[in-house]
Amino acid sequence: MGDAILDIMREHPERKLTVLCGHTHGEGEARPLANVEVLTGGAEYGRPAVTRVFELD
Repeated sequence: MGDAILDIMREHPERKLTVLCGHTHGEGEARPLANVEVLTGGAEYGRPAVTRVFELD
């Protein structure tokens, strides 16, 4: 999936994509391309949490 996202976004540098990942054991952020941001929320079994809140216009 990651390779497909990168291939598509290379063809559309004028677009921006934010990928939200959850259900992992470590949180982090990555920018594999200038127009791709990957946000990963950490988790513990049985302890769901809000990692970030987005406000959209």
